Amino acid sequence: MMKTSVRGLLKRGKFTVINLIGIITGFTTFFLIILFVYSENLFDKYNQNFDRIYRINNEVKLNTGAIHYPTTAPGIAEILDDELTKVEETGRFYRFHTELIVQRGEEVLSEENILAADPSVFRIFTFNFIEGSPAKALSAPETIVLTRSAAKKYFNKDHDLVGQSIIFISPRGERPFLITGIVEDVPANSHINFDMLTALSSYKQNNNGTFLTSLDTDGFYTYMLASPGTSGEELKEGITSTLRKYINENNRQLLNPYPVALEQIHLHSNLRNELEANGSTMVVYLFMICAFSILVLSGMNYVNLATAQAIKRAKEVGVRKTLGAEKKNLIIQFLIESLILTFTAALVSIVAVYFLVPVFSDIMGRTMSFMYFFRFPLILVVILAALLFGLAAGAYPAFILSSYDALKSLKEKATGVSRGAKMIRYGLVTLQLFITLVLLVNNDVIFRQINYVLNKDLGFDHTDVVVVNNFANSITQKLDYFKSELQQEANINTISATSSIPGGLRPIVMVKTPAITEKENLDMALVNVDFDFLETMDIPVIEGRQFSNRNMVDSISSIIINKEAASILGLGENPVGETIMVNWGVDYEQKRVIGLVDDINFEPLNRKTEGVIYGKILPFYRYILFELNGEDNAATLARVENVWHELAPDKPFEYFYLSDILKKQYQEQEQLSNILTYFTVISILLSCLGLYSLAAFSTEQRTKEIGVRKVLGATKAQILWLVVKNFLILLAGAFILALPVSFLFSSKWLEEFVYRINIPAISFTLALLITLSVILISISYSVLLAASRNPVKSLKYE
Repeated sequence: MMKTSVRGLLKRGKFTVINLIGIITGFTTFFLIILFVYSENLFDKYNQNFDRIYRINNEVKLNTGAIHYPTTAPGIAEILDDELTKVEETGRFYRFHTELIVQRGEEVLSEENILAADPSVFRIFTFNFIEGSPAKALSAPETIVLTRSAAKKYFNKDHDLVGQSIIFISPRGERPFLITGIVEDVPANSHINFDMLTALSSYKQNNNGTFLTSLDTDGFYTYMLASPGTSGEELKEGITSTLRKYINENNRQLLNPYPVALEQIHLHSNLRNELEANGSTMVVYLFMICAFSILVLSGMNYVNLATAQAIKRAKEVGVRKTLGAEKKNLIIQFLIESLILTFTAALVSIVAVYFLVPVFSDIMGRTMSFMYFFRFPLILVVILAALLFGLAAGAYPAFILSSYDALKSLKEKATGVSRGAKMIRYGLVTLQLFITLVLLVNNDVIFRQINYVLNKDLGFDHTDVVVVNNFANSITQKLDYFKSELQQEANINTISATSSIPGGLRPIVMVKTPAITEKENLDMALVNVDFDFLETMDIPVIEGRQFSNRNMVDSISSIIINKEAASILGLGENPVGETIMVNWGVDYEQKRVIGLVDDINFEPLNRKTEGVIYGKILPFYRYILFELNGEDNAATLARVENVWHELAPDKPFEYFYLSDILKKQYQEQEQLSNILTYFTVISILLSCLGLYSLAAFSTEQRTKEIGVRKVLGATKAQILWLVVKNFLILLAGAFILALPVSFLFSSKWLEEFVYRINIPAISFTLALLITLSVILISISYSVLLAASRNPVKSLKYE
């Protein structure tokens, strides 16, 4: 029976090849997406105790609503470690808010991928030590653990380093850290990533000795290892009851810790200040829908071809039944044919995936391994996908054709294909066109939204704005001299300094007014700036005035706020002259509003504009900004570097363009748009394959009819219309079905953005026109070829 099936497939070579191409394309796409989904769900599961690890998030309850953060107060870890019996270990990570300077021989390099941590993190997480002991690493102040890559970067080796020192350069001078361990690089599927870990105890004297014990500050990523069998709900209740006696009334609204399972962080947590940019369940679901849609398209191609060949196969069934074949034998044969095709396609697809994984990983910005296919879950997926596909796609010829009456089957050539077969074929074509239309509409909407966010007027000018890292506050005290040395450069329009840039982190400060008390827990984002910031960023002042270095009070108590802040504070349309009390960590200080600016989009466009305070409040600047005129940026930056090294010879000079940072905010959305474009192209190609094969078969069955019509004077256009009109009816039905579904999907995706486009009618029009073009291109060749034949030959066709 196997031989008969193989022989039958080879006999129908043309349709077998078309089927194989379609199924291989579908399986390859499906397997790549399954690999991506599997990789996303593996995040953080390399840890041996991943199912018992929790992060403590914090909910801040404000009068404007609740805000959730992945960080909490440092003192919580010690309290829970001592008093909560359901917790075996607690450990903290702390991310520095600026790059650190590391000395390498005569060089000084900036490092931003450095975290501070408790030694207990090695008992919670699985970090593989190459050298050193996890029991002793980071157990003392001024100690450090390096990854293999960092060790090679600074020492050109990854062994015999324990006991040596690495030197950090701070405003207070050199600070050596003793190396106590070398670990393997953190796996790519980890939401915690670092090149160096310094001992958190090294900084315990900060904030007057309260840096590691305070319940009034924030910024610590706190994790705990729960006892076996402890549920998240039990931990939440335990945390709440344990901390109740430690949190005073004033902090009750600001400090509401709760646990989040480690395995939930990557796909289900997308909070501000996450350690790493997380994934998205929406993207995973969207890709799964695309994967199954493309697999369904491939299956429909197979079924369409099977139904299209019903006449030939029906005759074959009739002959075989006449010769004594039983129904069950025919069913088995048809199913074997289908399974041979699908398993062959699956094997070829696995080979294709092997070569495509690196490309797909680059597109998705994820590290995926082909070796995952040798794990039981994916082996099972591959086998089940091929088996179910083969059985489902082979069901029609196996069960329908095998049920044909022998006499009726032999007469089918004369009577034509049954109405039921035609309806199945038309239904499958309609579904195929429906999937293609939905993918086209959604892809166009996503493309337009990405284009919108990349080109939207953000309320400031980021063109040719260069940002220089002010390492260790090196230039802050010399900023006026730095400006005077460079202000005469023809290519430099303005120079300013700030602690925050659009798209970056901003400190949150508590505020109050005579009408808003401290108990209402109102917070605002703070952008610490020098006098020229608004001019450099081209942010116009709507009411009042800009900062001025001629007005001494501007260095002490003047602030500028945005419209949202004025609204939240109830200060009306012109808040100039009003006073606000601002607390940035010590105590409330009185500030006077001297200006009002518009609500610029400092945050990504998927977030609402916050109330913002601009002022010279904090004693440091993290960035120096240069607005260039674009004439000779390279030469200008070389001049800036020279002046930098004069003033800060022991600090590296590093810069980037602000527009590049802003673009990175939407990198995930751009990746999504790109991959959906590939999926859409694949669906169009699959549709072309199916439509071409159906049109070829349809014209083959109507060869005599076409010959008669030509003899009677029909033109090629009329013959083409004869075939095309049926497909246009199917397209109309598919379009009506696709309208609400594609609108629903697009609307759901756009909900992620506060600033978004309205779904345009042109997206639906373009999808319809492209699909119409696909139909015409797919069927025109075979129809026009049949119409070009000699009518005499057509009339003789059997």
